[in-house]
Amino acid sequence: MHLSLLGDRNDPRVRDAVGQVNQARLRVLTSTYRELGLPPDRAASRARVAYAAILGLSQLAQTDPAAPRSDVLADEAVAVFLSP
Repeated sequence: MHLSLLGDRNDPRVRDAVGQVNQARLRVLTSTYRELGLPPDRAASRARVAYAAILGLSQLAQTDPAAPRSDVLADEAVAVFLSP
């Protein structure tokens, strides 16, 4: 649903809602990376990259019939973004 709302990002209500969701998700991811021992700046950067990958994988799973199942993509993302 998040990606489908991006088409309406010029609507201030949509832009604000999407921004709030993005910030909340980035806070959770940043906190997770901090708990894994990354310093604040690196945790925030890693969170942004991971979140971008999550959004991209979601889009790919919905639009590419040849893409692996979403659970397979999620497992790969976890392996990439949570490895030391």
